[in-house]
Amino acid sequence: MQKKIFLCFFLFISVSVTLLAQVEPLEEKGKRQNLRDNNIICNGGITYGYPPSSYPSDTSIETHHKDVVGVWLIAPTSGRIDSIFVQMGNTIGAKDSVIYCRVHRSNVYVGSGPGNGIYPSPPTPWGFFYNTNDLDQGIASFPEDATTDEWISTITPTSFPPFNNELWGLGGFPIYVLPNSVGKCAISELPLPLQVQAG
Repeated sequence: MQKKIFLCFFLFISVSVTLLAQVEPLEEKGKRQNLRDNNIICNGGITYGYPPSSYPSDTSIETHHKDVVGVWLIAPTSGRIDSIFVQMGNTIGAKDSVIYCRVHRSNVYVGSGPGNGIYPSPPTPWGFFYNTNDLDQGIASFPEDATTDEWISTITPTSFPPFNNELWGLGGFPIYVLPNSVGKCAISELPLPLQVQAG
């Protein structure tokens, strides 16, 4: 089984999120918007990632209040992740907004999860936990916010929680976002490094 991580973005208002830039490569947009984390020192100058030239955007995800957008990835090399970027769509629902980023160990891998043959292809609603303390919708996205251990699947066949223990984020690190912009989550903002292993 491959090692994997699961990036989670918790949304408090309606937004449209595009994974990877459609019009302008993220690395170019990041340079133009001065999004590089100057606190990070790379040894050897080697950078890995998912360049839009190799992984073009093919999905725009319409999200709503309390939705969680999860992105599963396999690290191409061992090392430390210094930044996570998200390309916002043209609507957010307010002049400015906050989304919360956290990184978990994934329960999704090749052969297990959305689009593997028995489950619908992503993006797809997957499920939630109950939270009787939530007077808004009575739901929780993460087990630590739930009032029961029961996972509620929203698809057939029955889904499972897509993520396991949190690796980074302390319950959700805020990213301030604007329409048609790249939101940046600088991993160095928290004292916990985000180390990954290749594969």
